[in-house]
Amino acid sequence: MNADQRSRFVSAYTQILLAAWSSRQFADELADDPLVAIAQFGLEIPDGAEIDVCQHIRPNHAEPNLDFAVSEWESGEQSGMFRLYVPSTPQMHLAELDTDDLAVLSAGFGASQCCCTPCCCCE
Repeated sequence: MNADQRSRFVSAYTQILLAAWSSRQFADELADDPLVAIAQFGLEIPDGAEIDVCQHIRPNHAEPNLDFAVSEWESGEQSGMFRLYVPSTPQMHLAELDTDDLAVLSAGFGASQCCCTPCCCCE
């Protein structure tokens, strides 16, 4: 895969991930008819090849990242089996921040403390 092909794959892959994570309908379509689903984002496989959309990595493989996803897809060029790693929707921990949490985030800066940038509190 040359740099241009990789760039196009990464762009399509990113869009597929976002669509799968934000739309239950697209996630279902990706599971039911992956060729049609990925084609919406310009990603295609050769005639006669197969696609495996998987949420879990195979045993004895490193933790997935973008390079992992690219190499899994790229291996399909030789094997005829294209693997598209689409992990489950990332879960975000939503919680209220308390005063201590906010103090850590603000690093102790108050309105009266200068942060070395020109602003109204530095004058």
